[in-house]
Amino acid sequence: MRFFKLTHGGLQPRFGAGSSLDARAPWSYAARMTAPEIIDALSFADEETTLEALDAADAQRVALTPRLIEALEQAATRKADAAEETVELAGYALYLLAKWREKSAAPALLKLFSLPDTEALELLGDIPIEDGPILLASICAPDALRTLFENPRPHDGIRASALIALGVLTEWNEWPRADLSNYLTKVLRGEVPAKPIGYLVGEAALLVAYLEFPELLGPARVALRKWKDDEDILESEEFEGFLAETDGLRREKFRAENRPIEDVAAAIAWWGEEDDEDDEESERAAPYVAPNVPSRNAPCPCGSGKKYKNCCAP
Repeated sequence: MRFFKLTHGGLQPRFGAGSSLDARAPWSYAARMTAPEIIDALSFADEETTLEALDAADAQRVALTPRLIEALEQAATRKADAAEETVELAGYALYLLAKWREKSAAPALLKLFSLPDTEALELLGDIPIEDGPILLASICAPDALRTLFENPRPHDGIRASALIALGVLTEWNEWPRADLSNYLTKVLRGEVPAKPIGYLVGEAALLVAYLEFPELLGPARVALRKWKDDEDILESEEFEGFLAETDGLRREKFRAENRPIEDVAAAIAWWGEEDDEDDEESERAAPYVAPNVPSRNAPCPCGSGKKYKNCCAP
């Protein structure tokens, strides 16, 4: 069973709230796991063995890296026909390769995230949107991120992740703020991408607010007014609401939400949260149904012919 979750339902997560992700202990077996054993565990195994594999992966990084990149390639190439274990492994590969800042994985990652429309989301669920900015920033260079953002084929949410990833690189001091400011100016003016989309303009405006570019507040407001009739655009009132937060706090919040991955198990803990909430909501909403208990003098339902009170009644 795949562990990812689409926002609109579908693929289900492996981990959820209350799993042993929240209280891991040192794994005696993890230190002895070989690279092939780790690959098998991340492709097929149960939760405990998967956690052991994640714990052991760093020691086998050199051997694992080409196999994890291959999993991304296979998922991107076979798409809907990819074996379930290939997609399962590809999900973990994204986080391990991002943790290791493995730049050689960039072509495979970009190929996967560049699949048309919702294909990447159908494979990976919410991962490219929820953690896409961190994954992309950890592996890809700014030029590659701009290319992904300007590519009209992927889902708009993935394109937004590429734009946000540029902001992440800036906050990690790996891309100059001046370069990001210049690029956001082009996005707000409608110069890039070739066919501007209101939703992406709104994402650029949010970066202006979160990363505190005072010189871009005017262009952001103009852009939001220009696109106000687009149903997916960020509303001007919401934009002003973000600006109402104290300077420094917005940027600090962005940094806190986009830290480099240090612990893969902790990074993927969100995979099951929404499903757990849905299950709890269903349980609360279910009406009480009284058990069908026969009267004590009725024939016993077991078929003995005796009265219920003289047979199976407690």
